[in-house]
Amino acid sequence: MAELADLVVRTVAYPVCWSILINGIDDIFIDVNYYVRGLFKREERQITVEDLKSAPQQRIALMVPAWQEEAVIRQMLELNLKHLDYSLDRYDIFVGCYSNDLATQREVDSVARRVENIHKVVVPHPGPTCKADALNWVYQAVLLLEEQRGEEYDILLMHDAEDIIHPLAMRLYNYLIPDHDFVQTPVFPLEQPWHALVACTYKDEFTEHHLKDMLVRESIGGLVPSAGVGSGFARQAFEDIALAHSQEAFNTSSLTEDYEIGMKFRLAEKKAYFACRAISRTRTRTKGIFRKRQVKETVDEYIATREFFPDSFKFAVKQRSRWVLGIAFQGWEQIGWQGPIPVLYCLWRDRKAIITNYMAVFAYMVALYAVARLVIGFAIGRPWTFDNLFPPGSVLWWVVMFNTLILAWRAVMKFIAVDKIYGPVHGLISIPRFFVSNTINFLATSKAIRQYVNHRITGEPLRWLKTDHVFPSVEELRSYQRRLGELLMDREGLKEEELEAALALQTLTMEMPGKDVRLGRVLKMTGMVSGRDLADALADQLSMDVVEPDPYSIPLSLLQQVPESTGEILGVLPLAFEDEESVLVAVSHPPNSEIRTRLDELLKKRVVFAFASEEALARARRRAYRRLLVDFGPGERPERLGEYLVRRGFVSPDQLDLALTEQTETGEPLGELLVRKGLVAPEVIGEALSLRRLGGFRAVVPADADTDGLAALGYGLCALYNMVPLLPDTSDGPTPIAAAFPLHDEVVALVRTMLGTDVQVYLAPAIDVRLALAGAARFAWPQGIAGGAWGTDGAELDAIRVDPGWTGDLDLLRRSCRIAGKSPIEYLLAAGRIGPEMAARLRARSIGLALAGQARLDEDEGNEWLPPGLALREDIQLVDIRPGMLVVAAPKPSPRLTRQVAALFPDVAIAWRVAPYGRTLIEAAHDVTVQKNPQTNTVVAT
Repeated sequence: MAELADLVVRTVAYPVCWSILINGIDDIFIDVNYYVRGLFKREERQITVEDLKSAPQQRIALMVPAWQEEAVIRQMLELNLKHLDYSLDRYDIFVGCYSNDLATQREVDSVARRVENIHKVVVPHPGPTCKADALNWVYQAVLLLEEQRGEEYDILLMHDAEDIIHPLAMRLYNYLIPDHDFVQTPVFPLEQPWHALVACTYKDEFTEHHLKDMLVRESIGGLVPSAGVGSGFARQAFEDIALAHSQEAFNTSSLTEDYEIGMKFRLAEKKAYFACRAISRTRTRTKGIFRKRQVKETVDEYIATREFFPDSFKFAVKQRSRWVLGIAFQGWEQIGWQGPIPVLYCLWRDRKAIITNYMAVFAYMVALYAVARLVIGFAIGRPWTFDNLFPPGSVLWWVVMFNTLILAWRAVMKFIAVDKIYGPVHGLISIPRFFVSNTINFLATSKAIRQYVNHRITGEPLRWLKTDHVFPSVEELRSYQRRLGELLMDREGLKEEELEAALALQTLTMEMPGKDVRLGRVLKMTGMVSGRDLADALADQLSMDVVEPDPYSIPLSLLQQVPESTGEILGVLPLAFEDEESVLVAVSHPPNSEIRTRLDELLKKRVVFAFASEEALARARRRAYRRLLVDFGPGERPERLGEYLVRRGFVSPDQLDLALTEQTETGEPLGELLVRKGLVAPEVIGEALSLRRLGGFRAVVPADADTDGLAALGYGLCALYNMVPLLPDTSDGPTPIAAAFPLHDEVVALVRTMLGTDVQVYLAPAIDVRLALAGAARFAWPQGIAGGAWGTDGAELDAIRVDPGWTGDLDLLRRSCRIAGKSPIEYLLAAGRIGPEMAARLRARSIGLALAGQARLDEDEGNEWLPPGLALREDIQLVDIRPGMLVVAAPKPSPRLTRQVAALFPDVAIAWRVAPYGRTLIEAAHDVTVQKNPQTNTVVAT
């Protein structure tokens, strides 16, 4: 019985071993050509970003068929819109949806409403039909838009709804077409863990096929089929194919229309090219276990399409059965055997899978039988050897020996291919994955045969077996994201030596505890990259839209839902309600699970993230939350200066956007910036400001300052409010006051009383005011304000000198303060020579302010009226609120502090008082009541 089994297995082994030998020789033919022709050399695939950018951008139409792709289509469109390094006005994306697939249509519409180069194409009949049908209708939509615009596209691209397109892919097609009529780029699966065996079999097959097989096919003049994705066609060549097939370039009766259209281009003698091109990247990585060292290495970044293949055995069998059915059976039936010898050879290579997919599994069965026979023989005491199955010296024995060598060769070749893209670990594991891949191919071929036989017997048309697509999550995409430096090199022309210098500087900061600086900040600080370019690159890296947060357009209800302290800790700012179910939130770094969870708890809606630079986000947050204090109703906020200038036509919206962007860098007032850049005349700014009860806007020079008026007001008061009195224009006119910020009515009344004349307030550049104040002070107090000291120190010494409680030596105090590096009042307080009450009294006198009483704050955490850090650090207290005006108190009001707070309330006039020392913000919050008088529309702390 055992001898009979051996005979049967040996009989089966003959066709199996011979077919494996023939298949192995065929593969060796490809390998030999690959190396003999030099296709493995790096120079064969290298291309530079400069080469790609040197070609003028042609117009491109990207065609995407979508049936029940609501789970992935929006992410695919948004990701690729952000990543593609190609001008938005030079390409359009056409998405083909079915009339009965409303879910996919809604997702496409959500993007098309925001991006004008996204076009939804609705196939007029219900789906699903087939991918070719959808593509044909998309092509008709392309023709229609060309007719409407009167301008043709130069290139047509084909992609699927789950594709991640390489950022430079469009530039590569643009570079190669029209020198070639059809360009196919490689397709590589996205990274998966090594234990995802089914998904990783796609890595093994795609890498070897697209790094070697397709290159050899092209070099011998064979067939370069379309992969269905990453396929670019010259517009005119595609139209030739479409016209030859009644405007249906894609065969609707084929399950693999992509493969077939590649055949159509080849038979029509169109120039096909497989673009396996890569960009060289220099990267530094740490090597060594005990002695760490930094090693630079040059790696290849292939311009390829990436796809996500889920780790599902059923999915893999279903998808590959469609490939076998379409390429082998339908291709044979519809195309037959035509074309020159190299094309016939390629057709044979593609169709032999019908046999080889079976023979591989039969070979496993033979091997399994031999091993089982060996084990059983030893177990029963009747030793059995492989010689019983493969007699030494026989033809079958030699075939088995050759097949063993071929198997080892194939394992080496597969390792080399997989290692190039995924590294040595996946290269090694690709060898045992042989068995998984062959098992899937065996079942897929069996399923394809059943379907084809049923089709031939019953006449039923072959159905398009749609596979479910899954788009990778942010975490899964992170390994595919290009590094920030590489993005800036590609998009903004950052030189490699500049990037290396920045990385070296960043490394130095890592060695300083607490001083670790991110690469983007280093690039910006050194001036290698502008803030806007850096923000765009970071947004691209994070796959987010770039936003410039407008603090005045954020709904107050959103600000109340996310307290400022929480937003500051998380690094977020809510911006707007996108719809009834989602909220747009700005971030300056990748949102982790903690941020997402916290925002879900606070907002209770789906969160959509957008990117803003760290500086812009912090600035917008500071100003946005101040509105919780000063915005009382929709009609009470004064028209902003920028809005007024755009409405009156003095600046364009684009000019305003650029100015606001620059303002985030400089921090200067908008009017001042516009005048400095010469975009708006000072008189125009003055006219706009006069509508806000200000006399206008004027430049100031030191000679304009009124020294007598300064002496009457005192240096402390003028320095605190960043103001300076000017010489009157007429003898009987009001005294002009130049101020860097709006002045509170209380301050204006005080100045009027101290000068004994009426006054007119003008806004002036802050630097002008400070220079005029400094120059006038030298004339107002030639010997120094007191004790020979200038500025606020002199004002404090003068207040100390006239205080009844002071009995010390003023000159000694002045010298001691300079040695200690403290102001006179702070020095005396720290030395214990005066108490908190006297310190407050002296400071109030030195500035010319009143002492504050028991100031109160709003205890509602959602209405934080100052950034939490500033309020706690400076112990600033809220005294009074009126529309457009605030009264605040602090133990140490200073010019620096008033500038900080004024910048937070650009449309609000602020009056200051001196608060007693020792009262903290937290203590004050326990006994707070803030009430609004509905009759006078004022809010007062009591």
